Amino acid sequence: MYRAHRGPVGSLTPLVGYSGGQRITSLHQQLLDDALDVRTAADTDVVYAQLDATTAYGGDWGEMHPVATSARRRVQFIRFVLPDIPQGAIITACTLSLAGAQNQSVATPADDLRLGFEQADTVASPANLTAVQNRWENVGATVTWQNSGTWNNNVARTSPNLASALQQVIDRAGWAPGNAVGVWTYHPGNGANALQLRAHNGVAEANRPRLQVEYQHWGTP
Repeated sequence: MYRAHRGPVGSLTPLVGYSGGQRITSLHQQLLDDALDVRTAADTDVVYAQLDATTAYGGDWGEMHPVATSARRRVQFIRFVLPDIPQGAIITACTLSLAGAQNQSVATPADDLRLGFEQADTVASPANLTAVQNRWENVGATVTWQNSGTWNNNVARTSPNLASALQQVIDRAGWAPGNAVGVWTYHPGNGANALQLRAHNGVAEANRPRLQVEYQHWGTP
C-alpha cells in the first residue's frame, strides 16, 4: 500500500467557534490533495463466478476468467481496503489495473467489461455463488473498459477513470476510513476470447489487482 500527501491545493478556510460569547478563529483548514495505491491483500479478495454454474471460484485459483467464449454471464468481485479516504472526500481519479495471465490478442469489443462499485458502506467478499448472485447487480454507476488489443503475461493494463463510480460509495453516510470497497466487473457472455487475468494466490505482488485513487479533502496541513 502506498500513500502520498501532496499538500494544500485550496484557499484557507477558518474554523470558527465561540467562547464566552466571543467569536474566535483558532485553526485553518485547506483543501488537501492526496493519493492512495492499494492491492488485494488476501486470496479471498478476489471472487469470480459463472452465473449459470453451480459454484463460485476464489482467488486461490490464481486467475480470473472474466470473459467466456460461450453465452455465459461471468462476474468478478475484487475487494480493496481504503484506509485514509474520509467520508465526503472528492475523488478526482480512480483506476483499476489488472495483469494478463497469458499472451493473447483481444480483437473485438464483444469482450469489453463493465465495472462498478458495490453500493455498501463496507464489504466482505462473497462466500459462495448464492452471495454473488444476490450482490453483483448492487452497483451504482458503471464504466465500460474496452479490452481490445494485446494482453501480455504479467503485464498490467489500466481501466478508464472510475472516479464517478467510487464517489457514490465515499459519499455514503456510513463510509469511514478503513472501510473496504468491492469492484464488480461484468461480461454479458458469448465473447470472442477467453480472457485470462491474474488474481491473488501465487501471484507476485506487482501483478495482483491494483486500485489507485487520487482525492481531495479538507484538513490542516
